[in-house]
Amino acid sequence: MFQRYLEYITNTGGCPKVDQFDEDWEPIGPCVREDMKKAGLIFERNGHVYIAESQASTEGQRI
Repeated sequence: MFQRYLEYITNTGGCPKVDQFDEDWEPIGPCVREDMKKAGLIFERNGHVYIAESQASTEGQRI
């Protein structure tokens, strides 16, 4: 369900800015980001979005 968003994060250097993520996935960006955080797929630090470590290992296997 969130595969395309995880790929986006990977393809933008692994840590896009929160504002960039939200803008690039407008109008659903903020909702998707919150759902992904709740699911433990991503986390935010210092205004950037990162793939959660547990998800990063499986993401690398899929790409």
